[in-house]
Amino acid sequence: MVGARLYIGVVILSLAVFLVAGCAGHPEGMKSPRELTDSEKDRVIEMALNTREASEWLKKENIYKTELEWIATVWENSEISGFWQIAYDWEADANLKNVPESAIFYPGVLIRFGEPELWQVMAAVDLKTEKVVLVQQNPFRTGPATGLKVRDASEARDTALTYLREHEGQNAPTAGIEWQAEDITPPGLVGVGMKEFASDEWTIKVSYPIVAPENTVYQVVVSSVKLGWHWKGSVDADGNVTEVSAFKQMSEAESWNLAEEFVRNSPTFVFDGITDTFRLADTLTARCPYCWVFIFEFDSAHAGYGDRTGQALAEVITHHKASIAVEQLEITSAVMDSKWDMIRQEMISSQQEKPEGTLSVAELLANPVYDTEVRIYGEVSALGELFCPCFELNSGGETIVVWYDLMVANDGTERPAVDVQGINNGDNIVVTGELKGEGGTHYSKGDFWASAIVVPL
Repeated sequence: MVGARLYIGVVILSLAVFLVAGCAGHPEGMKSPRELTDSEKDRVIEMALNTREASEWLKKENIYKTELEWIATVWENSEISGFWQIAYDWEADANLKNVPESAIFYPGVLIRFGEPELWQVMAAVDLKTEKVVLVQQNPFRTGPATGLKVRDASEARDTALTYLREHEGQNAPTAGIEWQAEDITPPGLVGVGMKEFASDEWTIKVSYPIVAPENTVYQVVVSSVKLGWHWKGSVDADGNVTEVSAFKQMSEAESWNLAEEFVRNSPTFVFDGITDTFRLADTLTARCPYCWVFIFEFDSAHAGYGDRTGQALAEVITHHKASIAVEQLEITSAVMDSKWDMIRQEMISSQQEKPEGTLSVAELLANPVYDTEVRIYGEVSALGELFCPCFELNSGGETIVVWYDLMVANDGTERPAVDVQGINNGDNIVVTGELKGEGGTHYSKGDFWASAIVVPL
């Protein structure tokens, strides 16, 4: 849920955005979120419902839901140049760290009209001036349309299943299955709906933009962890099916091929990757079924990431390491050199300040001190995803594997386990422990054994 909370307003081109102008500078707002009083919450919701955009929908739709959130804005003179939607429980939203320090926060309300949902209005409010500073709404969507073969997510599911039965025969999900439907749209996700349909053996996920029904294209993923099958395709409102990924058995080999194709087609490699340096460096098996992390390495002819056409580039051979996580033939994460998001094609923001008396992972690995207690800091990843009581810690562009249990020395002595309850992927932490030297029976050189883990305040 949290991973989907961050939305940069200036790039959501399909949304209509209305800014309240007429004032010098910008409304004061807040430098950081805080807990609102009950009366403040009521006032924010009241003001959001009284906006022109929400009022127009209240006249024709009496079913609606409200959800409090925070809107972080960046201003240029008297206009908003970008905004981020953050969960009301901001401390639990890992994306808060991606908001620029210069951002101004306003309490906001997301209003969802209709059941099923037809429209969304989001409003941000300056409590001090009692003015609405931002209103955002989705493109107009009419009610259920006649004459269309596919009008909602369940009909898109059925259309995809009919296609699979015609083309794949007995291996496809049979007719007559009773599906349990669930709305899995992350709270705060604007302009997109997501539905999941589950049976004893199959899971179908359908995502779609909230636009006019005749323009809706549904993305459908059919999979079975129990039987090992996977298929992906799109279904338009006229019932046309386009196969994106063939109906196939999930396997490590198929996952490897998917990850390798992704890296080879990535803008960084396409721009100036050196083909004969490309190699699979490592494969990690995660805990979930049909889940792997593939580590690829290659050299580029220049420094930098992505498509660098037109940029002044340093002509220096640059080594890259790409970590691609594949879960049931879906790429869920792709990070290069611990700093470049290959899916979003942007640098991974890191606003963590170096805690006093600590080393970054990069500093430790550059000048390794083995079997001696040190304190390192970084961002947690892969916690609960690897087949070991361990996780990855990232800082300074480097990554290390931190063990918090099953730390057994060569003489059989077992170190006490360290509690990781309450720690989540994306958290910034400080780990006290030691970098292991020459490998032993139960560990490898370069493993980091934790003796204490702290989440800085």
